[in-house]
Amino acid sequence: MKTKIERIHVLLTVPRSIVDAAEYPYFHERGLSMEDSVKEQEVKNGIDASFDGFEILSATEQLEHVAPIPDEDTVTAKLYYYVTTVQK
Repeated sequence: MKTKIERIHVLLTVPRSIVDAAEYPYFHERGLSMEDSVKEQEVKNGIDASFDGFEILSATEQLEHVAPIPDEDTVTAKLYYYVTTVQK
């Protein structure tokens, strides 16, 4: 079985009120909790996904990447993962 490891990112947009109310680093915890769904839904033939940090997008970058723009104030982050896939 031949495998390939690559780094991908997933955009996550949430209301700013949720991020501000969190008692922990919100995007770090969400990134860790999403490893299984990234492995299963974001790549083909995924066998592993490891969270590798996040980057908060600026307001300008958020406008470029998020459509439609939500009515409430939001924060968008790029969650980075190393994913292992089976190559066929």
